[in-house]
Amino acid sequence: MSEKMGIVNAYICSSLHTTVTVNMNEGVTSFIIQCRKCAAKGINNMAKSLMYQVDQKLQPELEFYKPTAEDWKDLYADISNKKTVDTMMAFVEEKNGLLIRERKGLKALQEVTVLSYETFLFDAHRWAKETFFRSTAKNHLLKLIEEAREAIDCFETKNGGMKDELADIFICLAVAIGEAGYRFENILFAAADKMQKNKRREWIYDSVNMVYKHIARNR
Repeated sequence: MSEKMGIVNAYICSSLHTTVTVNMNEGVTSFIIQCRKCAAKGINNMAKSLMYQVDQKLQPELEFYKPTAEDWKDLYADISNKKTVDTMMAFVEEKNGLLIRERKGLKALQEVTVLSYETFLFDAHRWAKETFFRSTAKNHLLKLIEEAREAIDCFETKNGGMKDELADIFICLAVAIGEAGYRFENILFAAADKMQKNKRREWIYDSVNMVYKHIARNR
């Protein structure tokens, strides 16, 4: 869903750093961005949107914007990975997405900041649609199970490769989310709600299947 032009938002990370943003155009913004204050200390930490529930008189540090032709020229010059810029352009043109930058000047933020989770989900889903054109969300979830088994094998054999297998799981999940018609933030909110339910449940260990299960009466 597109957000209105001119409204102010804020993002907060787990270290309680706050980043204030403003929408220079109407469009789709990111629910999660990299915390610049943590990044300045060499810490990779993400900041979550406060969903515009902030004082609209706050002074923005960053702005979400729809790039002009000149902006795209600058982005191609500033970002080393040209495929990243191609992905950003597709996100803007096909999903009415907005990019993020510092309020002063046109220099792009680090690629990891611009390439947000929402943009990544869009790119992964688009790639999967073009590559596996007959696949459904079910197919990608089945593939996720396969990748999860490979990750378990890596854990049990201790032969390395765990990070790559977890990355494959994340890609399968991202594609399944897109194929099911959801945005990343939809699932993130649902996961936050589910976490609250899980915290209220009583859990037991199933030694046969080696997994934890909640007791049904606490649903």
